[in-house]
Amino acid sequence: FKGEIFFNEDRLFNTFTAFIKKHKSLFIGSDKSSGLGRFDILSINESEEAKEDKMRTRIEEFNRKLGIKNNKISFPITLQSDAIITDRYMRYKSFIDKEDLGIPEAEFVLGIKETRTVQGWNALTKLPREDTLAIEKGSVFVFKVDDIERAMDSLLKLDVSGVGRRRGEGFGRATVCDTFHLL
Repeated sequence: FKGEIFFNEDRLFNTFTAFIKKHKSLFIGSDKSSGLGRFDILSINESEEAKEDKMRTRIEEFNRKLGIKNNKISFPITLQSDAIITDRYMRYKSFIDKEDLGIPEAEFVLGIKETRTVQGWNALTKLPREDTLAIEKGSVFVFKVDDIERAMDSLLKLDVSGVGRRRGEGFGRATVCDTFHLL
């Protein structure tokens, strides 16, 4: 299993880092005394500035590999989990656009995607959830902008927080310029 934890405050990150250094292994769930639920944290990622530098480097490499000689900077958005996107009228969409990114000046270039219906059960009400249209994980959307610097804050937020609805349930995880695109 793989999971990620994000911190909005450096103080919390530092406290968590100190805790991890102190404890070699951690346990979650029941039957911990039997050895179940053991997990190790393999890496602790760097600061937001370091993330931004790495993202910027990936975007530059992506554009270099594209070989396009113009003033626009292109970047792909890859969905790591299914994403549920709605418009302002709460209708489900089968694509991601510049409003979803929070970058009004972004131009859509290309989208390679599949959609599926998400069904579920609400345990609290003991009723089925409404069927939802989701864009499948692995879908890729490419955008371009004139000035990547103005877009970096929104791209970092997207990379950390994801896109769309029900992100707390694991939907909408996205990566800006995944290393997959640099191969």
